[in-house]
Amino acid sequence: NTTTNTVTATRVDAEASLDTQVTLQGPVDSATNPTVSIMGVSVNTTGIGSFEGDAVTDSTSFFTAVKPGNIVSVEGTINLEVVTWNAIELDD
Repeated sequence: NTTTNTVTATRVDAEASLDTQVTLQGPVDSATNPTVSIMGVSVNTTGIGSFEGDAVTDSTSFFTAVKPGNIVSVEGTINLEVVTWNAIELDD
């Protein structure tokens, strides 16, 4: 029995530019401080300085509030295929 995981994109934006800003938004698979998995992408939040959301002010309150299935947006910059995440928001 083979299980296949599927992700359906509801929106993909591609722009020809030199912009290094990246955003990942989607449902949380799992979250254990300091890592949150969003649609199979593991995000280490150690270097993030901005945590936002209802009753979210820092890493501790973020990981207390976030649950699998919640929608999370994370923003960062990309340089040579390495993303440095700098902001994360738990959507209402």
